[in-house]
Amino acid sequence: VEGGDVLEMSQHYAYDNGDRLIKAFDDVDPFLTPIRPGLFDSLEEALVDFEKQQIRYVITDYDHIKRRPFLKEIENPEWQERFTKLNSFNGRKGAALRGVDIYRINYPSETYFPPPAEAGGWRKNTEPAFVRFLGLDPDKLQLFGDYNLSIENSSHMKGYDYDLYKSALVIKNGWIVGEWYNRPDAKDYRSYLSSVGKSVAMMLFGMMIKDGQEGKLPYRMGIDSNVYDPRWLPEGFPLSDAAKSEITFKHVFEHTSGLTPQKTPEDHVIEKGRYIWTDHDAWVVGKDPRFPQTSMLYFPPGRALEYEHSETWGAHTGAYSTVAFAHLGIVFKNIYNMPAHAFLQQRLLDPLGISGVGFHRPPSEQTKWFTAGDLLMTTRDFARFAYFVLKNGAWNGQQLVPTDWIPFLASSPNYDNFRSNVDGYFGDQYPPDMIRIYGSGVNLAFIIPSHDLIVIRTGRASNYFMNAVQGTVLELTFDMLLE
Repeated sequence: VEGGDVLEMSQHYAYDNGDRLIKAFDDVDPFLTPIRPGLFDSLEEALVDFEKQQIRYVITDYDHIKRRPFLKEIENPEWQERFTKLNSFNGRKGAALRGVDIYRINYPSETYFPPPAEAGGWRKNTEPAFVRFLGLDPDKLQLFGDYNLSIENSSHMKGYDYDLYKSALVIKNGWIVGEWYNRPDAKDYRSYLSSVGKSVAMMLFGMMIKDGQEGKLPYRMGIDSNVYDPRWLPEGFPLSDAAKSEITFKHVFEHTSGLTPQKTPEDHVIEKGRYIWTDHDAWVVGKDPRFPQTSMLYFPPGRALEYEHSETWGAHTGAYSTVAFAHLGIVFKNIYNMPAHAFLQQRLLDPLGISGVGFHRPPSEQTKWFTAGDLLMTTRDFARFAYFVLKNGAWNGQQLVPTDWIPFLASSPNYDNFRSNVDGYFGDQYPPDMIRIYGSGVNLAFIIPSHDLIVIRTGRASNYFMNAVQGTVLELTFDMLLE
């Protein structure tokens, strides 16, 4: 920090000119260590060293900046996105320091968003020296890739080639630093990510909340709104079970709605009729006479503990329901007057530059996306969604979901499809801000904001190995960190 003696002298200034000094540092972390930078030929060269030292702020001293002229470049237009001026402080006449400007440094990892593939796509550097510079052990990074490719694809689906492909990806500070595929064409292959689609639907629900907050909808919706409301789910009336009137979207996300569980913990299938329904919407809301399983509730909403086949995930108890999440597609259709897949394309895929998605067994030509899962996506596009979560639902300067939506979901252990480590579920040795997104076939993404790190694996492994693979993936991930 140039002019670091301003910080060292802060007590002195607190007596002489305290109000102005305190105001100048309103937006600055109070726990600062002053560092005097070396001499550099250019600001670009200096920033490489600054990032390595994790320097967050620059204070330029009017009188003494001539000793380090590279800092004068901060005012050049080409650097305006890299520096945010927080304040200016003018000392009294005759003071050792007559004035300073205070800047926060915006490193590329904080402002970077990958352009669409046709415009260059993700930035990538897998050189060992660069990997180490970013704080990862290159050899242990390679172990992560080797392990994930070694996992057998044993979940075969008749008529599909999903089990022929698998991949792994590591992104640190916005850089792809590790990328592995089991065959050359796997990079562009759209893998079947299963229940990752539930996590995607939760983000679209956040967009719907934001639209209501901004007056773009005729009503405001929230996580505590009722799912069965004639304004957005007329297909559900009259109710096939009176207790459906009590179901909220929170119950859906927590898997405590009482709607048809997928199966028992012993793998006895309860849900029937998926993909062979008479009509998708009728099946979802319990009005398909061929499949009465979806018409009744299996326990009162919010009271999964009363269900004999409930499951416990950490401290949370629920009954995993794909039928419950399928309601979201009908709600999106009714509120936005477009099918769910079109809403997905317009509000998420296009803004994030996702190259495209496929749909596993679309319900109909009009309803392509079964919102309980069924998305097909390349590994790099899956990484875009994970990066969107890492960036708290923002992309290229646009906040697509409410700023408190992702922190709200991550603050609770109740959301299996957006599972944080806030309660130490994955291990107390791992940071509480870590988020897991997953789908059957052992498709995984771990998003770790405190390390600016994303790790991904895709494939069609047996779900029997989910916990074992998940545990090893985490061990290898944190073993590669040098910090």
